[in-house]
Amino acid sequence: MVTLKMAIIFLMEQIRTPFSLIWTIMSPTVLFFFLHFNEIELHYGDTAWLGKQISWFVGYISFSVVLFNYCLYLVGRRESGFIATFVHNMDGRLLFIRSQLIASLIMSILYVFF
Repeated sequence: MVTLKMAIIFLMEQIRTPFSLIWTIMSPTVLFFFLHFNEIELHYGDTAWLGKQISWFVGYISFSVVLFNYCLYLVGRRESGFIATFVHNMDGRLLFIRSQLIASLIMSILYVFF
């Protein structure tokens, strides 16, 4: 129950961060466009090719959300001294990591659906 409450707090914090929204939505879109700039005209109307490319694109968005929101967030909290100040024992650290992982996975699912 405590893990879920903390995950909701972390989820709200991630939603309020506009940089992560811009980074995880705009960056994959621009990358997709630049990687397939020449191929889009060649495969015009080919739904099988488009389906494969979009599935990789959605996977990349999901991966970048988890990577950005989970790993970099934890590193930022460690560097700011938050973990050392407020999380003293191993149970607290595991609670913090589990909650952040759940929040990041929820954000990843939200990005994939929207």
